[in-house]
Amino acid sequence: MNAVLQEPLAWGRRPYEHPGKFLGTGNRCGHNPAQGEFERYAAPKKKGKLPYELQALVDAAKDYYKRPALLPTLANLNGKSNADGNPRCNRSEARAAESLVLSAIIQFTEFASLRVGTPLADGGFKHRSCGEIAAVAGLLAPGSTDAYPQPSQRFWRAFRRLKIAGAFTVHKQYEIKPDGSKRARPAVKVLNRDFLLALGRVGFQKFEKFRKWCGNRIKKAHSKYREQFPAEADAAEARRRLAMR
Repeated sequence: MNAVLQEPLAWGRRPYEHPGKFLGTGNRCGHNPAQGEFERYAAPKKKGKLPYELQALVDAAKDYYKRPALLPTLANLNGKSNADGNPRCNRSEARAAESLVLSAIIQFTEFASLRVGTPLADGGFKHRSCGEIAAVAGLLAPGSTDAYPQPSQRFWRAFRRLKIAGAFTVHKQYEIKPDGSKRARPAVKVLNRDFLLALGRVGFQKFEKFRKWCGNRIKKAHSKYREQFPAEADAAEARRRLAMR
């Protein structure tokens, strides 16, 4: 049988050289408006089930994709309106990325302080990098590795939109190397309580009760560490005071 010749793909009048894996799916990023992209999400492994409040917030962040009215400051960030006067919603592929990034950030949040990271037994705190967040969200750049996860441009666009919409604040930090140069460290990211409450899954009283429960768990871990390693605990506290100075 003779091979069937097909017309080459075109981008305007020019041949399109990179049809991509997801040809026919919007902007060829694999996005399906009817389904979203939650298969990308890779929740970090944790012992047992997530607390109810935490799971409810993660589910609500995913629900935002199909219910953008939950977060109008994000869904209508451009401030434009349709012909009927109703706010114009952002594009579905943008909303999918926002939903993934927000879910990952919530997953990494320490709710006693609402900082994005993990409290340490010695009283320290490990701030989570955007690379770690992007890995959970499934939005890593091509060629990224597990050792050095690099967020994709799509991640950064969603991250910036969430920040502008009031989801969190970001405070950059760095360390000074022996040669006097500066080295960037993971930024301090603090979630906005009202942004989480706006999702409508957890009420104010339950949310504050959950935060108090988280704070008590951290205090118990600190006390246990101080009893077992008093000298190390004092040294860690002294280093933090020096760093703050």
